[in-house]
Amino acid sequence: NQAINFIQKYYYEKIKLDDLAKKLHISKNYLCNLFKSQTGFTFCQYLNIVRLKEAKILIDKGYNLQYISYECGFSSHAHFSTNFKKYFGITPGEYRKNK
Repeated sequence: NQAINFIQKYYYEKIKLDDLAKKLHISKNYLCNLFKSQTGFTFCQYLNIVRLKEAKILIDKGYNLQYISYECGFSSHAHFSTNFKKYFGITPGEYRKNK
């Protein structure tokens, strides 16, 4: 799917549902339904999952957490940390310590 490929390639950019739908020449509602049916996640959930998985790789490589949060497309370190904990059950710092 083009939408999934786009997110996997450009996860670090500020991707909006409206903009992606326009780029793919489909309606926003159709794109929402497509994501849910193909991935089991909403657009935002899927985007966050891709970003968080990449963040985990960068943590494993030893990058600074502040750098990782912005490099993976999060608007702030706090937003990154909150989403990381929600998805993985621990903070990025705890993940790094437990490696």
